[in-house]
Amino acid sequence: LADPTLSEADRQEVRMDRATANLALARFADCIEDANYLIQHGDPNTPEGQIAITAGYEFRGHANLGLARYEAAIADLKVAAARAPDQALPHLGMGEAYLALFRLDEAIAQFSEAIRLDPLMAEAYRSRGTCYAILGRTEAAMADANKAVSLEPYEAQSYVLRAKIWTDLKQWQKALDDFDMALTLHRDSEAMTGRAEVRRELQQYDKAMADYDEAIRMDPRNPLAHFGRGEVLLAKGRDVEAIAEFDKAEALTWEVHNTGRAIV
Repeated sequence: LADPTLSEADRQEVRMDRATANLALARFADCIEDANYLIQHGDPNTPEGQIAITAGYEFRGHANLGLARYEAAIADLKVAAARAPDQALPHLGMGEAYLALFRLDEAIAQFSEAIRLDPLMAEAYRSRGTCYAILGRTEAAMADANKAVSLEPYEAQSYVLRAKIWTDLKQWQKALDDFDMALTLHRDSEAMTGRAEVRRELQQYDKAMADYDEAIRMDPRNPLAHFGRGEVLLAKGRDVEAIAEFDKAEALTWEVHNTGRAIV
C-alpha cells in the first residue's frame, strides 16, 4: 500500500485481501479501517468500484458483529444485502446479530433467507436451529441440527446443538453421545458444560464435577458452569461452597447481559 506506483484498483484489491485476513484473525478495528477505505474510495461508476463498496459494507458489518455492535452490524449488512441480493453471507451475519439481541423471529427470517440463497450453508441451519430450540420448537430445531450435521459432520457445534435438544427431551444417552462427539472434534467450555449438565441429571456427580471444573478452566467466566458446579456441591451437602458458586454465576450472568449478548 505504500508503493506510490500502485493503481487505485490494485490498492482496493489489496485492501479487500487485508480486510479478509483481519476479519479471520478477529482484528476487527483493522478490518473496519480497510472497509471504510473501500466504501469511501470505490468508484460507483465502475463494476470494480461497486464490488469494492459492497465488500466494504459487508466487511464492516461482520467486524461490527465481532465487536458486539449489533445494530451497526445490521445496518451495514442490510446495505450489503441490498447491493448483492444473491449473496447469503450478509443475511447470515444479520441473523447472528438479531440472535445476539434475542430478536428471534427476525433472526429466523435472515437465516432462512441465507439458506434459500445457499442451501448448503450448514452454519445457517445450525443458527436457525438454535433459535427454534430457544422458542421450544423442538421438531424444527432437530431438523436443522440434523441437516447441519449431515452437511458438516466434522463441525463440533452442530453436535452441541443436537445434544442440547436431546437434553431438553431428556434423552440423556443420546445427549451424551453427541456431547462426546463434539468434544472429540473440539474441546471447549460450552460442550464440556453441556456434558456436565447431563451427568448431573443422571446423578453422576463426580463425573459432572470433573466436567464443570474443566469447563471453568477453559473459560473462567462461564456462568452456566459455575451454576452447575453449585448444584453439584449442593447435592453433595457442601452448601457454603455451593452458595459461593451461585454468587459467581449470578455476577457473571449480569456481566453477560450488560454486553447485550444472549445466553443460549
